[in-house]
Amino acid sequence: MSNCTVKDFYCTVCPSECHLTVTLDETGSVVSVAGNSCPRGERFGRQEATCPMRVLASTVRLEGAHTGEPLIPVRTREAIPLSLQAQAMDAIRKARVTAPVKMGDIVLANVCDTGVDVVASCSAR
Repeated sequence: MSNCTVKDFYCTVCPSECHLTVTLDETGSVVSVAGNSCPRGERFGRQEATCPMRVLASTVRLEGAHTGEPLIPVRTREAIPLSLQAQAMDAIRKARVTAPVKMGDIVLANVCDTGVDVVASCSAR
């Protein structure tokens, strides 16, 4: 195990914020997760060490709204790989939505071929 890599970070799954130590072998596969106080922490550690995921929040240009607000807040319905967030932001910047919009409406389907939709975070008329 001389070519192992060790990653340290805090678990964000629950309020305990366990300090995790994840050991990866030379191929990048997880060898062990230590420091977690629950099974969710181990799953989070494995995911975070190999392919970190985040929910992305941003805004999209809103056209035709009575409120006069030029933007509407949006977010990905689920977490997407952190490595795709810049590409997803490029797609979100190009997106436009026309009022009325209801919270949860799909603004951008299947962003970056992740299978995850970008949805409106609030309603606008």
